[in-house]
Amino acid sequence: ERADGAPPLPRAPRPRVRVRRCPGGLVAAMDEPHVAEWRRRAWLRLSDAGDAREKAAAQLEQSRLSRDEAVRSGVRSNNELRESLESKVSASQRLVSALQRRVGSIAATMDACIQSLRQLHAAVQSKEAPMQLCIWRLEERAKRPPGESIGDAVEVALEAQRGHLDDVQRRLVDAIRNTAEALDGLERTSRQVQHVVDQTQHALQVDETCLRSTMRAQLEKATPEPPPSAHPPPRRRSPKTGVSMKVASRNEEAR
Repeated sequence: ERADGAPPLPRAPRPRVRVRRCPGGLVAAMDEPHVAEWRRRAWLRLSDAGDAREKAAAQLEQSRLSRDEAVRSGVRSNNELRESLESKVSASQRLVSALQRRVGSIAATMDACIQSLRQLHAAVQSKEAPMQLCIWRLEERAKRPPGESIGDAVEVALEAQRGHLDDVQRRLVDAIRNTAEALDGLERTSRQVQHVVDQTQHALQVDETCLRSTMRAQLEKATPEPPPSAHPPPRRRSPKTGVSMKVASRNEEAR
């Protein structure tokens, strides 16, 4: 089948060959009509071969352009992916730093709450002795004879002191309860934040691994490959082909 889609050429009749004697020896010669037909068919085949070569070269150029476009598209995609990963890694690093600072702040607040709780317990215990002394004095004054059991200034002061100490102890107990609740809330918050820190660090490690692999792939693709040659190297002719061409050349000279 021909390269331009035309139907194949009909098989030519077998040429009649006659042999004649020449000074150089015997030479085979064909009739003129057969020679003309042979030449016509040879030129047609050469034309078909040229058309096929041009189509192959055009297809090769189109393939090269498609390959270059695919390479450029891949490079753009890799650059976009690298920039996205770099932005994500940077944001994750900032987030991890902020979360770690928050964990440290929560830990410092928890230490302050524990210290305050200890001080509150110490304050409650320190008010126990004055309260017991005030109660003992009131009880001792209650043991006086009925004639002396009157509400004087000392008894009023003792009652006021007991009320004041009772109010202070009540407020200290409320502060202890509130501080303990705040400490429990801080512990829960610290665990939650630490869990978020662990998850963010794991995601950061995955993103850094992806970024390193992407950059390594870009470095490997940075070395351009040599473009394919538009003209393939000439094919080596076999000895038989060379002999047949020499015989055909001698026949042409003889004709």
